[in-house]
Amino acid sequence: MVLPHDHSPPSELPLAHVDIRQEIYNPQGTLSAADFRFPADDAAFDTAALVGLISHLRPAELENYLAESARVLRPGGQCFATAYLVDDTVAANIARGTTAFEFTHDHGDYYVHSEEEPTYAIAYRLEHILSVAERHGLRMRRDPRPGTWGVSTRCPASMDLLVLERT
Repeated sequence: MVLPHDHSPPSELPLAHVDIRQEIYNPQGTLSAADFRFPADDAAFDTAALVGLISHLRPAELENYLAESARVLRPGGQCFATAYLVDDTVAANIARGTTAFEFTHDHGDYYVHSEEEPTYAIAYRLEHILSVAERHGLRMRRDPRPGTWGVSTRCPASMDLLVLERT
């Protein structure tokens, strides 16, 4: 979701349906998230939102979506993203099994819930997301707002909120 500079009302926003392939939710999709180009001009938007998305993106797809978000944002524009963010405290909680969701497979920069269906749920090391974002001209605007998933086994649990800014 992206919002144009002129802050058009929602009924006037340019929307596009795209058939992105996703092994669980859209296995018949015709387009790859790893190389999909957002249907928008460079620097066309003030805001981009990746809500409930990063947790289903493999590393190459995450790279592309952050690159595309940066491309379509004007300088100073913001990208709001929800994700399962892992820092050292959350990593220790994952290892102890004291998080709301299990991420039992550690791949270094990210964890997956299931090797058989990795895009069911993916948690990323915060440093990895910030490194990818920085490569594409995005920086952390403020410290992430932690959700409850990484510090409690209680459900329902919330994701973390990350706010990035186009430099």
